[in-house]
Amino acid sequence: MFSSHVWALNKDENDSKEEDQEEGNHQHVSGNGNDDSDCFVTDDDDDNIDENNSVNEPNEEQDQMNVHIRHGLPPETFTNSCMFANSLAFQLPPFLTPMIDCIATGRLVFGGSHLVDKDDLKASATTEMEVITWEKFEKGVGAFPVQQVLKALKPILNQDIFVVPCNTNNSHHWFLLAVQPPLQCVLALDSMPGSFIKPTVYKAIEKVIQLMKEIDGNLKIEEWSFYANKPGDIPSQINDYDCGVFSCMYARSLVNLSPMISLTVHSISDLRSYMILELHRNAVTNSSTKHESG
Repeated sequence: MFSSHVWALNKDENDSKEEDQEEGNHQHVSGNGNDDSDCFVTDDDDDNIDENNSVNEPNEEQDQMNVHIRHGLPPETFTNSCMFANSLAFQLPPFLTPMIDCIATGRLVFGGSHLVDKDDLKASATTEMEVITWEKFEKGVGAFPVQQVLKALKPILNQDIFVVPCNTNNSHHWFLLAVQPPLQCVLALDSMPGSFIKPTVYKAIEKVIQLMKEIDGNLKIEEWSFYANKPGDIPSQINDYDCGVFSCMYARSLVNLSPMISLTVHSISDLRSYMILELHRNAVTNSSTKHESG
């Protein structure tokens, strides 16, 4: 769970047209944008810092890297995480509705905060994971030393997964980067995917490569796999404001907190309401052991 005012409660999302307009300004990428094209990110970073955040000497052999971003998720994505592979309907228990309505209308004083402590998320997860917040990733990477950006976080390359909520260039559209170091895999999960890989996804992947290379100057990026989902891969939003809810759902599913939510008339709105309650309680519910479905 992440910030409620930009994730769970955000109603001011623009569609992906703003992102598409940036395509002509995007640099360091080659490829024609079609599904079958080879799309590459050029990694020019030569700052080398080990996982203890000490500076290493640059490795000249790694000054240039071409990274192939595949359009479409690999089949193993759905087998490596049982929660990510399963999709269930979600129905808000009726007895919770009055309390949530009171919180939403202000009749009940909001008891939590707009940000659930990420330690609550990590404590409930069944995998070793970390969260790099949007502020650290978007404003910190490339602008501040990696020691400062990742202060107080566990070594991210030693985790089963670390996730990054992305809103590149304040585009008002959220998507998720999920990095799985043991699998040497990076997934860009967008609830409003296009017929091509969006420029904002390119930029986010460029930045996470830069971050990982600053942590480990000997990282062999050419051995990693990079994917961006295409339409039909995973459940996607059907309006222009549910991106935050879907991004949270993707993250929760990947760390086995809850299954994916299938699209029904009320399932996503019910999930949004339930997230309000989690924010009020300042705790994330592990739905892998208790899940209300209908």
